[in-house]
Amino acid sequence: PNDPALRPPEKDLVNNFRAALANIKLETCSTCFECAFDISLKGGRECGRCRADKGDPVKKWSVENKVHPSHEVPACLKGLTEIEEMLIARVKPIMQIRYTKG
Repeated sequence: PNDPALRPPEKDLVNNFRAALANIKLETCSTCFECAFDISLKGGRECGRCRADKGDPVKKWSVENKVHPSHEVPACLKGLTEIEEMLIARVKPIMQIRYTKG
């Protein structure tokens, strides 16, 4: 069509936004294996919570304390979508579905 949905300046803004999103990466702590955005990893790639934990005698969220879920995932649970994972999580899932015409 001759009338695009976005004007060139708006298209540039959308492209800049997409480029900024592409630069955001998940970070993983080497001690507690927490995986999140911007958890300020430092030193040995530890998150702030693990750096503050002095380890008396072991760090609270470490593998040595047996709190890391390093067990094997059953075959029936592999390959689930995010929605399916949320629905079977041990939390109360709330889902709202709205239907619209058109």
